[in-house]
Amino acid sequence: MIATLLAGLVAATTPEVAVFPVVKAKVGEVTADDVHARVEAIASKRAGLSIVSRTTFLTTPREVIRQLGDCALEAECLARGARAFTARYLVVVVANTALEPPLVATLLIDVDEQKLIHRAVGGAPDTPIFARIEDQLDAALDTAGFARLARLTVQAEPRDATVEVPASVRRDADGVFWVAPGDVELDIKRVGYESEHRSIALAPGGAETIAVELNAEGSILSSPWLWIGVGVVIAAGVSVAVVATQTPGECACVGDVACPPGC
Repeated sequence: MIATLLAGLVAATTPEVAVFPVVKAKVGEVTADDVHARVEAIASKRAGLSIVSRTTFLTTPREVIRQLGDCALEAECLARGARAFTARYLVVVVANTALEPPLVATLLIDVDEQKLIHRAVGGAPDTPIFARIEDQLDAALDTAGFARLARLTVQAEPRDATVEVPASVRRDADGVFWVAPGDVELDIKRVGYESEHRSIALAPGGAETIAVELNAEGSILSSPWLWIGVGVVIAAGVSVAVVATQTPGECACVGDVACPPGC
């Protein structure tokens, strides 16, 4: 119950980002949906952000969208219009392929404060449009202080083992976890196997891979009695070797130990 309440509290306090794409392009070059998907992918790699869905944006009253379009990239005007999304931040991405070179601009606006956080225009003309959008948005989110998530890949054997990473923001397929940078704890478990606990330090935007092979419970290799038995056998072997190498009729006395008869 407490965990559920905490999860709801975190979700409620995670700031949302609304995306307003302004696209002018030929058919098949770039669309507003493409821009929204790219912004969502970039923001998903940041700690403490969620994106207002494209569906929510499209169901917004048309007069709100018209108001945003009439703002001419003026931050306060855009912030007022974005309040309809109940989002804390607004990302405006302009992509105009009708110009030569194509124009790309990105604005990050604090809706509550009604102020511009970051503006970026241009970029290398020979850089693809989506790469320019990514560079500009990364710079904007860095300015706003949203840490880049780290990528942790866990390769567990058996492959159906359960991997628990409490600090993970989300999990992708094939054991890939996106986590906030810092010290990360993880547990690998499976019924019938001994659990493993690991700790790793991850840098912002870093990527690490951990390979873990679990030992079966009751495995002979994990049994302490195996190694005790091995030690006894080795000790017995040494004693036999010493006796076998002694020449009949010869003996050696060491220290204060009493010598047997005949020495």
